[in-house]
Amino acid sequence: MKRISILYAALPLLLLIVNTPVVAQADFHTLQNRVIEIYEEYKDSVVRVNVFYERENDAGEMQQAGRAATGFFVSRLGHILTTRSVVYQATRIWVEHNRIAYPAIILGEDRRSNVALVKAEILPEDFTFVTLDNNFEMPAIASTVVGISLPLEFSATPSMGMITGYESSVYTQEFPTTHLRTNIFFGLGESGALIMDLNGNFVGMNVVTLLDIPSSYILPTRALFKIRDDLMFGGRVIYSWFGLEAVNVAERVQGSRVVVEEVIPGGPAEDVGIEMGDRILSIADTDIRQLNDVRNASFFARVGRFVRVKVLRGDEERVFSLRVTEIPAQELQIRATEDEIPSE
Repeated sequence: MKRISILYAALPLLLLIVNTPVVAQADFHTLQNRVIEIYEEYKDSVVRVNVFYERENDAGEMQQAGRAATGFFVSRLGHILTTRSVVYQATRIWVEHNRIAYPAIILGEDRRSNVALVKAEILPEDFTFVTLDNNFEMPAIASTVVGISLPLEFSATPSMGMITGYESSVYTQEFPTTHLRTNIFFGLGESGALIMDLNGNFVGMNVVTLLDIPSSYILPTRALFKIRDDLMFGGRVIYSWFGLEAVNVAERVQGSRVVVEEVIPGGPAEDVGIEMGDRILSIADTDIRQLNDVRNASFFARVGRFVRVKVLRGDEERVFSLRVTEIPAQELQIRATEDEIPSE
């Protein structure tokens, strides 16, 4: 009886071992089919953005040259997001959808974020478009994502990878807001690729590819939502300003280690009485734990509105109602130069 009992007790384990390859194979096919579904759903959203521009050769003569990148429709009216580095100084622009060319115009471009908004003047009959969700939460690190791009002269091409980090800078280059890093490498013609998660949600657009390691940086959908609207309705991105510079310090106090390093004369922070050395605890509804939290709060703040800024001065908490203003042109020029993403 003991031998029979032991045999029956071992049966579930044996069945698990026997069925493991079957389960793994089923999971693989489920994932594969989901990637295929996402590709089929969004491949008609992407376009190849082609431009001609003029540049001076070694002999001092002006010559025409060309660039190409990926873009994708974000409205049924033919609005397209792509990278600014491809349309910069363009003298002529057109887009290709399923290998058919359509004339296009540039509605606006932004140097800091490397984003441009283009509009097809004639619409393809069979295009689809991506919906930008202002409330979409960024996916967790290790989440699987799918990219769709148009490399070189090839048709819409899928790629798969994962989110590998959240960063606000790379090397000496600062980003205006947090970017997602993926382990997908995008080559020639693939800047501006769209990125989806496995639920079919739009995650963001490729704006930077690293050459040292197989990685790319994705501007998240919430940031693209703001940039698209600014470019669409005003032709430029409006950057908000608090009128202060902050810095990380080594020690933490009440969960924060971000301290006001400089208060810009005549800026919003000086107007309400924020002082150098104040430890920033929160801005609006965002707890400030890292310097990047301040950058994000500034990026998404709306000019003309008031935000609640809580600081720690000595042992006393103070709260200020700060009116957000647009960053002065001189200050924007400095930051744009520091943040600028190199042209391809």
